[in-house]
Amino acid sequence: MESLGRSGLIDPYQDRTSGEPRERPIPSWWGNGQYGGDAAAGPIMDRLSGRPKARSIAAEVLASYGDCLRYHESFTLTSSLYEIRLQHDPIGVKYARIDLQLGTNRTAEALSHELLHLRLGMLGNPIGDEVWIPAKLVLYANHLMGMHAIVGNLLQHELIFDAFLDLGFEKDRFLARPTLGPDYGAIALDLGRSPDYPEELGFPWWCLEYLRHWPSMRHGAGEQSGGWADRALYWGSKVHPEMAEATDTMRDIVESGLLRTVGEYPHWANRLLELMRLPNYTRWVDIRRGDACSGGASSGGRPVVMVRANRRESRSEGFG
Repeated sequence: MESLGRSGLIDPYQDRTSGEPRERPIPSWWGNGQYGGDAAAGPIMDRLSGRPKARSIAAEVLASYGDCLRYHESFTLTSSLYEIRLQHDPIGVKYARIDLQLGTNRTAEALSHELLHLRLGMLGNPIGDEVWIPAKLVLYANHLMGMHAIVGNLLQHELIFDAFLDLGFEKDRFLARPTLGPDYGAIALDLGRSPDYPEELGFPWWCLEYLRHWPSMRHGAGEQSGGWADRALYWGSKVHPEMAEATDTMRDIVESGLLRTVGEYPHWANRLLELMRLPNYTRWVDIRRGDACSGGASSGGRPVVMVRANRRESRSEGFG
């Protein structure tokens, strides 16, 4: 694994897209700029001043997540992000969280972006909860799960982009500055000389590098992102010639709009993961607004998580 780290195959650069899903340590819940539950309403609404539609979305999210919402804003953050952390036995929402980077020229846009991510669950969009990892891939489990998180974030961008525009924001404000890629040519040449290159990890990594850039072009990041996608595909295909066919089908799935259908989302998200040779989700959950958020007492001020049976039926129609 050390050789892979040196080659840059694992996490070669910081994800700069808004809504970046990597786990970070929760800041100490004391001090300025960190709020929970009802206390988060004031600072969130202040950041959306003059944006009535965005404030309406914020009010919906605040009411839905209740006292399990955590909000942190700071000039020291390197990006904005969201996270929904589930607990199990019994299943529920442990917390939902937004970290907002201050000092940029798109504070309201970044906050609205993250709020729309959190709102997806309340609209019934399924969230992958369990993944079955074959024994031969257990060694790479942490890396594969990190890839899952990024794929999930990118697919959600397909679901929230139009809603972001409906709030009155410009499309080129949806994401932070375009993500630059590493030197794909150097990585491909390095891997070609490596006798211990694990294809089980390498192929999904190259597909993910393509997927990091190509949707960003669709979401207002411009042709620069398209250029990086082309580089990732060109050099990834040198290492894995079958990558071109896989990415063609991945694009077809995204462009078809099938991911936007709530009932079909688990099937097509898993199909896209299969194309990337990433393990499928074996359980999906829905997050629903709890009674206590509406003044009742049954959920303790937290949303309710409902287990959704995974759709694993065999299909023959379309997309490979």
